[in-house]
Parts: sequence; structure tokens; C-alpha cells
Amino acid sequence: MSPPARLLAPALGAALLLALPAAADLKRVDVPLVIPPDFVERLLIEQVFTDPDRTAHVVAVADPCSEIVLSQPSVRPRDGGLGVRAHGVAEAGFTLLGTCYQPFGWEGEVDALEQARLAPRGAPVVEFHVVDSSLSGGGGWLSFADLWNWIKPAVHPRLEVLRVDLGPLIGELRRTLPLFVSQRDEPELRQLVDSLALSSVDVEERGLVLDVRFDVESLPSAESRTAPEPPLAPAEVAAFEAQIHEWDAFVTFVVKSVGHETLDPQLRSALLETLIEARYEIIAALAEPGRDGSDRVRTLFQSSWQRLQPTLATLTHGGGGFRYLAFLAAGDALFALDQAGPAFGFEISSDGLRRLARTLEPESSEDPLRWSEDVDPALRATFGFDEELPEVAPPPDADQSNEPTGDLGAGADAGSATPDGEPAPEATPAPEPPPEPPLAPEPDTSLRSLPAAIFARLAGSLWPAAFAAPAIVVPTAESSALDGLIPTRDDLDEYLPKIGELLRSSADQVLSHGKLPPEYHDQYKRLVLATAWQESCWRQYVQRKQKRVPLRSSVGALGLMQVNPHVWRGFFSIDGLSWSIRYNALAGGEVLLHYLRDYAIARGEAAVGGPDALARATYATYNGGPSQMQRYRETKGVHAVLTKIDQAFLSKYRTLAGGDVKVVRQCFTG
Repeated sequence: MSPPARLLAPALGAALLLALPAAADLKRVDVPLVIPPDFVERLLIEQVFTDPDRTAHVVAVADPCSEIVLSQPSVRPRDGGLGVRAHGVAEAGFTLLGTCYQPFGWEGEVDALEQARLAPRGAPVVEFHVVDSSLSGGGGWLSFADLWNWIKPAVHPRLEVLRVDLGPLIGELRRTLPLFVSQRDEPELRQLVDSLALSSVDVEERGLVLDVRFDVESLPSAESRTAPEPPLAPAEVAAFEAQIHEWDAFVTFVVKSVGHETLDPQLRSALLETLIEARYEIIAALAEPGRDGSDRVRTLFQSSWQRLQPTLATLTHGGGGFRYLAFLAAGDALFALDQAGPAFGFEISSDGLRRLARTLEPESSEDPLRWSEDVDPALRATFGFDEELPEVAPPPDADQSNEPTGDLGAGADAGSATPDGEPAPEATPAPEPPPEPPLAPEPDTSLRSLPAAIFARLAGSLWPAAFAAPAIVVPTAESSALDGLIPTRDDLDEYLPKIGELLRSSADQVLSHGKLPPEYHDQYKRLVLATAWQESCWRQYVQRKQKRVPLRSSVGALGLMQVNPHVWRGFFSIDGLSWSIRYNALAGGEVLLHYLRDYAIARGEAAVGGPDALARATYATYNGGPSQMQRYRETKGVHAVLTKIDQAFLSKYRTLAGGDVKVVRQCFTG
């Protein structure tokens, strides 16, 4: 494939080249595998520069009294081949009467150009042949071409020791791919495994580019369904959820493992974004379980892989380079298999995911498919959530049912619940908000027909009717006297200033760990206050059937900041988000600071989004996920409901500029 064609490959870097079928149903698939120059340079040091201090001591063939010591090797693609450059110190001389005399010396740079080629007889090995070499610089008594003529017959073979042995990688593919194919032990599967081989190698600017080839003999496509599938039985729903949870655990394991090994903050941010976006998609999938469950997991694999692959590809030059190469090759081959022959029987299996994860972390004792709602300190630390949040236990009388307390679907970081805590009847329109100060109108019941992927991202605080439940105070063992409090309208003059102070102090606590430049601190604090107003009307709890319960959206977002424990699984405790208002404020504050610092500021929203751009971009990301950061300033392709949400937030953010927290009482209407 030509370099321009490769530049047009999909972002995942696993472009599929489907040749003309060799037989009726046989498809030949080539998956490009890129080995970066830094990885090859490391192999050069390990295989060629094996003398002390990473040097190569080479003695001339013609006379052992002429020798050169090579050091400081570097590798870069050049002129269609691999350019190898090293510093050289040479001594040249002759043997006389059994004694070695070295009257001549030289010091400078050695340049060699090597061509890459596949080993003969189908061996999965890349070999190198020196086609040109030269000296540059120089000093000492000897500076003529004869020196290199004496020494290069020994130097060339030494450089040609370099080999890239991909036998282990091909072997790993042969063990891994069958675990993702439903027709195991069938002739088609043996055809795939036996056909796996390297088919070509080229040297490009990005490094060695090899094609891993295999043949797929696909089965006849299934007939399209003519009738709707019946609803899933409870056992089928449970099996689907278990499969989705395994995929969630796998992505988390991969992201955490890779994030732990890289110190690059941009790469870590990209990995966390992959995880968060994958979990948004998982929530949408769980909202609509269907009989196409395997296809839904395959779709999750496809989208997550397209985000993971470019990030992982930048890490292959490090100490774990081969592990990353094997993992990338397996993932790219799976993606290719799915795209080229879905009728072949591609499926996401537990055994396959475990095998793939072990490729990346062979020494780990952790089960990569273990799904847990517990806080994972290693996950938090890897992605900069350094503060240790307190453990929180639910109060003895807590109602821990997972039923939503509101009637509008919520975003994965944000929720919407009616202030009276009860689901609104399906056909009952929401009352209008008070005219002053203005609030965004409550969405009507037509929102229920939105696509699930959009509906699952909607955020709230577009509050309807009045809330006048009796005050209930049930303090928990944790930090705040506000825990358990459900305010009445008569309580608001006292309640709102206390919540405002709790939000400010929580923001200060997050800032003490968050590495945010001081010039953004005031903006961040107002962002926290406005987000809590938008998300919950500054409430942690509501009353439902005479029981105090955490405010919960239809997709499970909880409390004051409507943090979704499914999206932020492993980062925050469900009990903490549910039963401690301060814990919830700290959690939401951490997420907001991450999005403000690593998205809105880092990606330059202040320069393109106009006044209040950083706050608006941060909230859009908080509400809808990383992919939604720019939606507040886009005029096309954004659903009207999301536009209303962003406008409602902006109104609240600007209203709070005056510092009067009692303006929040406007959402307690009636």
C-alpha cells in the first residue's frame, strides 16, 4: 500500500485491504502493524550494541589491528530504508612480527542504510541488509577512504544482526483469535489460523509497516428478520447485563494498566476519555437490552477500539513495547475479522477478553473481567483523583432501592428528578416555571420518544412543581449536619446559605489537590455552585412514600451533583454519593475540575467560545461526556433539548455572579 493510501486509513490504524476472493467465499484480509522507529532502535541496542556501555566493538576482517568502537546508536527511516547512525572511534594499523601497531586514528559518525525484508520460507521475521554506508566528520591522523574499506566488511555484518522476530506475536494471534469465533474446531477456523502470516514489510516515516494476513471463509449471511423480536426474559436480561459488565471491566482493566505505565498527562487524559465515553455507551446499551445482545457488545468493542488504538499505538516504543504491539495486533485483527467476515461467527467471549487482557498484563493477578462497584484507589490515583475521600455507610433506616426519583432521563454525570421526588404521570404536562428570574422551560412528554443514546444523556434541573415535603433530619455518621435534610420552603432562607457554604468549602478542598492555576479558582467555584443548581436544585435527598431517599435520575445519577456511579465506577462510592452530601459535592467537584482543566482550558475553549466559554464547555462535558464539550457553541446537529439545558445552565451561572445564593430558591416554586 502506498504512503498516501495509508494516511487515509481509519483512525484506529487497522485499515482493511480486502483482496479479490481466492475462492467463492474466501476473503483475504491484511491488517497493517506499525513498529515505530524507537522500538526498532531498542532492538538494535539489545541485539547489536551488546558490549559494555551500549557499544559495539568491531575488529577489521583484514587485520585485527584495525578496529572501531560504535556508540550512541539512533534509528530513523530514510530513503525507503532504515537509517542507522552511530558515533565511531577507530584505530587503524598493522601487525608486524606478531606485534600490533596502530599509528592512525579517526573519530566521527558512521551512517548506514539498511533495507528491510521478510525472512525466507515464510518465517515471521524481519531481516535487514546494509545497502550503503559512509563516514562523516573525522579527526586524528587518518582521514581517508581506506579506513572504511578496511573496517566496513566487519561493521556491515554486525549491523545486519538486527532482526525483528514476530513469531511470538503471530503465535499469540493464533491463540487469541479462535476465542472470538463461535465456529470453533470447524474447518473455517483452521483455515483462519493456518493462514496467519506476514505478507509484506515496508519502511515509512512512522516506522516498519507490516501486513498481517489471514483468510476468512465466511458463512452465508442470515436472513433479515421480518418480525419484531419478543421482549427478553428476565434470565436473558441478566445474561446481557453480565456480558456488558464484563466488557466494562475489560476496558477499565486496559485503561488502568496503560495509564499506570505512562507519565504523559495527555495520554492519560485520552485514556480516561476512552473509559468515560465507553461507559456512556454502556449505559445506553443497558437502557435498551434486546435479543441482539451479542451485536451490541460487538458495537461497543468497535467504538472503544477506535478510541483506544491511536493512544496505545504511541506507547509501543517503551519498555512494554512488545506487549503493546501484540495487544494492538490482536485488537486490529479482531476488528478486521468483525468487519470482513461478520457471518463467520465473530463474538465477544469471556475467554477471549481474558486472553487479550493477559497479552497486555501477563503478570497481573487481577481478573480483568471482575466488575465491582467498590472504589479502586489505583484507578483514582492513575487519573489524578488523588484525594482520599471518606468511607460512608448508609444510615440504618435507608431505603436503598434503585428506583428513580424523577421522570426525565439524565446524563451520565447529571440527573433530573422532579422536586417532589415522585415520578410524574406519563401524560401529565409539567407546570411552567415562574417568570422571574427566567428559567428554561420544562421539556414536554415528546422527549420520551428521543433515541436512547440522546435520552440517556439528558440532564435536568428544568424543574416543575413545588416541593413542600416535611423536613426530615436523619444525620449519618459522616461529616455534615445537612446529611438527611429535606428542606421545606420555610427552611430555604437558612438551608440555601448552608448549602452554598458546603459547596464553596468542598470546591476549596478539591482545589487544594487539583493543580488548577489560581486565575481560574473563582470561576471554578461559581461553576460548582451553578452545576449543583442545574442538577439538583441544591438537594441531596427527596421524600418518596414517606421515606427519605437520595435524589436519583432515571439512569441512576445521584444526589446534589447528580454524579452517575455507573460512569464513574471505581472512582466514587455509591454509598458516599447517596448518603453524604459533602461526599457528593466533593465527587462532583473533582469531575468538574478534571473537565475544566483537562478539556476546556487545555483545548483552548476560551479563545473560541466567547464569554463564559470555559464554564459552558465544562458543564456541557459534565452533562454529556467528553464528546459533548463543544455542543454549547454549535448551531447544527445538536438536539434542541441539549441546547435548552446549556442555556439554562448559562442563566444560572450568570445569575450567581452576584454572589447571592438565595436566588436558588426560584426552583422551589409553588
